[in-house]
Amino acid sequence: MWPGQEAVVAIKFLYPDLAKPRLKGGDKFYLREDRRIAEGNVERLL
Repeated sequence: MWPGQEAVVAIKFLYPDLAKPRLKGGDKFYLREDRRIAEGNVERLL
């Protein structure tokens, strides 16, 4: 991927039972790796 490109991807949590109650459709989230590397929106939860 290049900066600015968009993709629909699945994210798997190490502890889904802890993450799931904090997320709902439409929520914004950020991926970090020492700094913010991506931002996204929750489309749906499985």
